[in-house]
Amino acid sequence: MIDESETLMTLRDVVLSSVGLSPDGKLLGVGRGNATFDIFDSDGHQRFHSSPLASTRYSQMHAFCWNPDGKTFIPGVRYLLTIQQFDAAGDKVANPVQMPGDTRSVAWSRDGRYVAAAGDRQVVSLLDLETNEVRQVGEHPHGITQVRFRPNQTEICSAGFDGCIRFWSLDGNPLRVFETVSAPICSLAFSSDGEIV
Repeated sequence: MIDESETLMTLRDVVLSSVGLSPDGKLLGVGRGNATFDIFDSDGHQRFHSSPLASTRYSQMHAFCWNPDGKTFIPGVRYLLTIQQFDAAGDKVANPVQMPGDTRSVAWSRDGRYVAAAGDRQVVSLLDLETNEVRQVGEHPHGITQVRFRPNQTEICSAGFDGCIRFWSLDGNPLRVFETVSAPICSLAFSSDGEIV
């Protein structure tokens, strides 16, 4: 629990828009409404604070996605059209990769090979980190708020402002659509066996 007044003061400076706990539970990534991020250790000490990842006032950091190996993470920033990996110290890893859509939501496959991204440009895209190949795998008629890998790693799931949950194969084939309510879907999660969303 973060209980130091100096740390809490730092967190209160700007609206928090996302959090991500490293797989080992030792680091907490915090995304802010001004497209910056912080990394805290398990004692609540701030280890890193970034400069803004995007320059527009609408570019909030909506996702903080750790690689399953816990060594790197990717921030998901609204209207940002690139994927940039960072290590746990906050340093950039490799070069940024241009995506066909923005990265409001990002998800890492369990094996660490793929990164899915989606956002307000209505496109679901997939980055293969082994080959650096980027491809579009799907799209929505309106903005996308969430993208996730099904635990079986052979399907991507996306949801958004159209109130629908859509499933895609990794090669871009639409698999099924669940129509929920006529309201935006703001959060999406799978059960550990992937049978419930």
